[in-house]
Amino acid sequence: MNTTIFTRKSSSGFGLIEFGILIIILVVMILLAIPLYRDFTIAQKVAASFPVTTDIEFLVSKNAVAGLNYDAGWTPPPATAEIDSININRENGEITVNFAQEAGNGSLVLVPLLNGNVLSGGTDTSSSAIGEAVLTWNCNSAAAAESQLGSHGTLAGKYALIVCH
Repeated sequence: MNTTIFTRKSSSGFGLIEFGILIIILVVMILLAIPLYRDFTIAQKVAASFPVTTDIEFLVSKNAVAGLNYDAGWTPPPATAEIDSININRENGEITVNFAQEAGNGSLVLVPLLNGNVLSGGTDTSSSAIGEAVLTWNCNSAAAAESQLGSHGTLAGKYALIVCH
C-alpha cells in the first residue's frame, strides 16, 4: 500500500492579499499627499514673492511723512509668473498684491496704520505728530479676522503668510 501524504509548504513573504492591501494604502497616501504638496508649493511662491513689498511699504511711509499722495512716485512693476499686479491706494496707502494662478489666484492687502489707525485722506496731514508717530502694517488675506483694520484680500488663508491671517 502506497500512501502519499500531502504536506503544505510554509510560505514566507507577501501573499496576493497582503500585496493588494499594501497597494491600496500607498494609493490613499499618494492621493492625500498630492493636494498638500500643491498647497505647499503655492504657499512657497507667495512667500518668495512677498519681499518685493518692502520697497513699496517704504515708499508709502516716505510719502506719508512728506505729506504726499501715498502713491506719489509709484510705477507699477510688470507682471511676473507669481504676481499679476501690485497697486497702491492713493486715498489710504493700502498696497494690494494680486497673485497669478500659479500662486493662489488671490490678493493680499498690506494696510498702513499710523498709531494704530488706518490712513485716510490721500495724504498724511497729521504731520505735527510725526516725531511721535508709529507706522505699522497689517497684512490681510481672506482669512484675516473681520476685526482686523483695513481692506481684506482674497487669497486663501492656507496660501498666505502667517502674519496675514
